Amino acid sequence: EIGEDTSFTGIIRDISVRRQTEIAVRESQARYEHIFQNAGVAIKVEDFSQVKAAIDGLKAQGIENFLSYFNENPDFISQAAQLVRICAVNQTALDLFGARDKVDLLKNLAAVFVPETLEIFQEELLAIANSERYFEAETINCTLGGERINVFVTMVFPEDSDPFDDVLVSVTNITERVRLEQETKTRAELMGQL
Repeated sequence: EIGEDTSFTGIIRDISVRRQTEIAVRESQARYEHIFQNAGVAIKVEDFSQVKAAIDGLKAQGIENFLSYFNENPDFISQAAQLVRICAVNQTALDLFGARDKVDLLKNLAAVFVPETLEIFQEELLAIANSERYFEAETINCTLGGERINVFVTMVFPEDSDPFDDVLVSVTNITERVRLEQETKTRAELMGQL
């Protein structure tokens, strides 16, 4: 009988530990979701797995100088942009890009691209090809309504061996800062002419 009690107690203890773990995981997920949704910066989670596979395929073909390859094959850049899938966005991203809801923005990345964006996207692809873990740049995007906005983009890439299906991207609207810098530069040039 004592052995049966100990066995029963062990099972109860295991169930209790499992429940505590499940509660901790749910609380952690809720904290993450709260931070993700309420951050003051636009955040997207993007799936670059097909892009990474394409770059790995080029490496397997012996391509080493990706800058030259991209310059000689500009279609690769726009095709790669079509392969990126936006998986998640926060409310700030919806507001920034003028999306009514997540479905508007989750369609594909190229919807917010302009030609200047593709230039920076090429640099993102070079960062992936060079196994860099972090990328940042200023560029121009457009809202879903067609308004051009200046943005500062940061990206965190996973380890080379990990799937690239969960790339964290933050986008900060710097349109006003760029406008003020341009006005200041113009005033300085005008003052220099007097």
